[in-house]
Amino acid sequence: MLARTLVLMIAVAALGCQNTLLRSQSPDKEPMKKSSKKKSKDEFASKTDTKLLGEYMSVHGNSPVVLQSVGLVTGLDGTGGDPPPSVARTELREEMTRRGVKQPESILKSKSTALVVVRAYLPPLARKGQELDIEVRLPPNSNAESLRGGWLMETRLTEQQATAGGIKEGKEYAVARGPILISGSDTEDKSKAAQFKRGVILAGGRSLAERDLMIVLRNDFRSVRNAKRISDRISERFYHYNKYGNREALASGKSDQQIELKLHPRYRDNDWRYKQVVRHIAFKETEVAGRLRQQQLRQQIINPVTAAKAALQFEAIGRKSIPFLKRALEGDALETRFHAAAALAYLGDPSGVAALAESVRDEPSYRAHALAALAVIEDTDALLALRELLNERTAEVRYGAFRALTVLDRTDPSLRTERFPDGFTFHELDVEGEPMIHITHRKKPEVVIFGMNQKFKMPVALRAGRHIMIRARDNSENVVISRYQVGKKDVRETVPNSISGIIRKAVDLGASYPDIAELLIQAKRQHNLPSRLEIDALPQARNSFRRVGSVANKDDDDSDSESTDLTDDLSAKMDVELAQMPDDGAGRASVVDARKDTSSTTRSDPRPTLRERMARMFGRSEN
Repeated sequence: MLARTLVLMIAVAALGCQNTLLRSQSPDKEPMKKSSKKKSKDEFASKTDTKLLGEYMSVHGNSPVVLQSVGLVTGLDGTGGDPPPSVARTELREEMTRRGVKQPESILKSKSTALVVVRAYLPPLARKGQELDIEVRLPPNSNAESLRGGWLMETRLTEQQATAGGIKEGKEYAVARGPILISGSDTEDKSKAAQFKRGVILAGGRSLAERDLMIVLRNDFRSVRNAKRISDRISERFYHYNKYGNREALASGKSDQQIELKLHPRYRDNDWRYKQVVRHIAFKETEVAGRLRQQQLRQQIINPVTAAKAALQFEAIGRKSIPFLKRALEGDALETRFHAAAALAYLGDPSGVAALAESVRDEPSYRAHALAALAVIEDTDALLALRELLNERTAEVRYGAFRALTVLDRTDPSLRTERFPDGFTFHELDVEGEPMIHITHRKKPEVVIFGMNQKFKMPVALRAGRHIMIRARDNSENVVISRYQVGKKDVRETVPNSISGIIRKAVDLGASYPDIAELLIQAKRQHNLPSRLEIDALPQARNSFRRVGSVANKDDDDSDSESTDLTDDLSAKMDVELAQMPDDGAGRASVVDARKDTSSTTRSDPRPTLRERMARMFGRSEN
């Protein structure tokens, strides 16, 4: 009986074990495992830490190309001279011969001519026909004394490379010509002799080539497939239409590691932002993950510390982000409103005009970027906002708004544009703000008078260049303008005392932009101007959006280190390298060793200013 009971118990136990084994593989449990696995997959696909293109690539082609040549300056009043024997002199004589110039030796020996070194910098993303500033200087061993009043004959500029064996020339990239501006000069003071040996021709160069950017994939990510995926992602976001109305991609793969990137027309005057937006495009993202990321970015843009990066990601997503950005315009922090408004501007939406105008007025660190954003909004609200900013007291706000207006609509009648010879433009604005006069020493030969009917304070004794005199006695209502020049008939005219009228008459008598700039600087020093004179009063623009006094964050500055415009630093570095090279016996190494008067080759703020960023502001945005 006991044995039977033990057998029965063993059998029951065995059956229980079998049932347990059967239950562990039952269909009831299997769906739960599948459900758990599916949930894990969904959670992975919906994560908001989406990989962005910037994690897989870098952007190249951000440095300016140094262009240089030797040229001939004419029109000097006895301050030129015969250049000593050198490689540069030989090159210039041969170039004159190729161009069919008769008796080149006698021209070079003339006191009215001088051999000069000509230099320019072809910026990143330059367009064919783009205007460039041209630097002109006398070589250290020159017999010429001054370039004042000179005119640079047409000169072809080529890429230059300093090597141990000398200067190597490359491709021809630009052509230059025009009148030379001697910055800040109105006197022949011998203590300032060095400044008369160099000058600049504003917008005197014209690019003969175009430059595109090159995207380079990380070595551990390079493949034809990945290059194709990245170029496709960029082209989904950025494209344009050609003259036939066909859609064209802006990114195209060139190899398993390189992708060529063209500039979108809307970012023509802010290529730095364009590169940043490209870097913030998602590499791969599901629709669900995209919606969740937008919700996360909606919270981040409210936070001043993360607002800049959030706005760039919204802008990279495209027009689907517009509703989120519009809601951010209602934020309490200026950072939130500014970044949302800027992103909306580049997405073609004018909703943020008021926030951008507020940023221009109230926050200097945002001013340059806000003006650049207003310049791409082709809407009446932006036009009216910029016109209102012309009345502000701050010089950089007023002139910055003016420059933005010239980009937004260069035919705007409120600009009262007059075009004089050699690309010199003149504007007399009918504004309500404090009277002001503005001239430029960079990028664009331009005089802007803020306030109508301004008059010189009497008495007046001024010069516009070497040949034109402006004189008037105390309490006189008129001024006498005279021109005395060898080979031309003397001219003497009486005109009403009006600054704008006197400028027009001086130009009629042959004054160039450098002559008019010299006239106004001299009038300021002699206290003849009725209002303040400003020179290049444009806000500085850094490649970051850190507001003065705001909370700092190590991730706050998301700028591309390769995007900084180092034109001045590059020029100084090149001069130092050339100065250290051994002379070839013909003066070649020392030809360009005259960039700076001091030993320092750096400047206190090497970051680009709006002067550089807005230098390409010509014409309307196409897209």
